[in-house]
Amino acid sequence: MKELFKDLRFLTYIALVTISLILLIPKPRPGLLVTYVPESQPCGLKEGDIINEVNHQPIKSVDEFARLIKQSDFVALKVNGKPKSCKAHELLNITVRELPATSLKFSMDLEGGTRVFLRPKEKNVTRLLMEEIITTLNTRINLYGLKDMNVRKVGSDLIMIEMAGAGGEDIREFLARQGKFEAKIPIQRRDGEKVMIGDTTLEIKIKNSTVYIDDEPYEDGDEFFVEDVRIVVTNVTNESVVLETSVFSGEDIVFVYTSYPDSGLAPRNGGYEFFFKVRISERGAERFAKVTKGLRAVTLGVGHRYLESPLNIYIDERLATSLRISADLAGKIVTEPAITGYRESKWEAVKEMMRMQSILRSGSLPVQLEIEKIDTISPTLGKKFMNSVIFLFIVSSGVVSVLIFIFYHDVKLAVPMILIALSEAVLILGTAANRLFACILLLVSFIVSVIKGDVKGWLAWGVSLFAMLILFTIVVQQWSLDVPAIAGLVAVAGTSVNQMIIIVDEFRRKEGGMKEKEETSMHMVWSGFMLLVAVMSALIFMGVGTLKGLAITTILEEYIGTFVTRPAFMSLIEKKYRY
Repeated sequence: MKELFKDLRFLTYIALVTISLILLIPKPRPGLLVTYVPESQPCGLKEGDIINEVNHQPIKSVDEFARLIKQSDFVALKVNGKPKSCKAHELLNITVRELPATSLKFSMDLEGGTRVFLRPKEKNVTRLLMEEIITTLNTRINLYGLKDMNVRKVGSDLIMIEMAGAGGEDIREFLARQGKFEAKIPIQRRDGEKVMIGDTTLEIKIKNSTVYIDDEPYEDGDEFFVEDVRIVVTNVTNESVVLETSVFSGEDIVFVYTSYPDSGLAPRNGGYEFFFKVRISERGAERFAKVTKGLRAVTLGVGHRYLESPLNIYIDERLATSLRISADLAGKIVTEPAITGYRESKWEAVKEMMRMQSILRSGSLPVQLEIEKIDTISPTLGKKFMNSVIFLFIVSSGVVSVLIFIFYHDVKLAVPMILIALSEAVLILGTAANRLFACILLLVSFIVSVIKGDVKGWLAWGVSLFAMLILFTIVVQQWSLDVPAIAGLVAVAGTSVNQMIIIVDEFRRKEGGMKEKEETSMHMVWSGFMLLVAVMSALIFMGVGTLKGLAITTILEEYIGTFVTRPAFMSLIEKKYRY
């Protein structure tokens, strides 16, 4: 036994399994996470809040929360550690989920969430246009940090977005919006007054709710261009008219600043004001100079001079913010204006700033999208499935243990085989729970195998590095466990035990030396590894989405088996039959 603990392979195995077990220790946290709040924001709740208590009782489950809010008309809450009072019926429209006890991330099928189907409003959308829509949506997801979202095309004209553990508000208010950006300066003029756009002066006359601009008649909603500036006639009365001039559009956004000092937020008037700069194209800056050149200056507050008209920022034709323009900017080319906004809480301010920045950085969708259908997946089904998997795992492990004992009549052989097979599942879950541990496992196990001379030949090196590249790409993103991945975990025990039985039979042969038996066993292990990596990587790259989790789990299991567990088992068997 002392010789075994001097073996580098076995020590590496023990260290990695120990760390993985520590990472997987559940750390239950009382409270529920608010994942969806309707626009009315009942009780002042918002997404991301943690409900600690209901009616002075610590809350631990969604079922308990549903039961407690039905006991009275008014509910006493403790949210983020602060007391709140709320009408019980208002809480029926929010969505909550239990706080995760581990760092493992589960897919929507297991954790619950929202599945939304979007359809372009335009008909006969081409394949290239659909790909452009999906690319824009994925860009927004990455910029906004929505890691748990999955976007893919369904059929010829449907886009499906899945989001684990949340309601559909983020999709409805963020991804499904076209993201059309426009900055406008409204200019109000009375009958007989003039408007200057660049070097062009326009004379305004109003007669019977018809506007005459340089003797050309215009109705409410008509538009025309002057020196590359689009002007829309709005709010026509018998006395005045508003000319809405477009100075910037999404095409004029060159760069969006997202870091300090060009982006940030600060407390103001009991809430938070956010700001960020955008870099505008030269053409857009020239339009701004042309429109502001003829605007009058007014004094507001104590000595603050501004232009008579604000700069209104619109996203999807909805006013996002209205900015005062300093009087000294009149007629000047401004290439880096700042966009500001205000929200009552820090979380809402950060979220709104990120939303606007993401939309501006990703660009507008080529067409508008409408919500075709929203499905809410309950986490209850996922819990039942997980319980069934755990039960199946225990039963199958027990059956395999009995069969191995019956076949070999050796407890000292059967127990290590089962424990090592189960430890592969532990190591897989450990890599899913912690990205740093996953990287350490991949690197350390590969280095140990190289030191021990297990990686032989250019084919073994090529497949090993290819598998490492795939796994590094996946674990850095901290992949989510889905139903196929969990099914793959169940299959791990069978695959692992199968190869260990072959290893045992090889070492039990009377003919041949230990070195020869070890090389034969490693050749068998490596053959299985290379074959499965080739097959499963095809599933990943061919875009078979429903089987991607199974492919990832299988490649990871074979990597761990080839570089960690089976070499450790081989060391154990070698010591057993040598001594």
